[in-house]
Amino acid sequence: MKKRGFKYVGPVTIYSHLQACGIINDHDAECPRRQKVIDEYPTVTKRKNEEVY
Repeated sequence: MKKRGFKYVGPVTIYSHLQACGIINDHDAECPRRQKVIDEYPTVTKRKNEEVY
């Protein structure tokens, strides 16, 4: 990202980038969009050293 003009790449920038790429889905449990995103774009999530598909 620094090659593209970012002067500083920190944790907030990386987290936002992962959200934009669809790697992180942090919609609230009550959000109607959450389940739709999960159904259409399944990903692997980790919880306490267990992989859940």
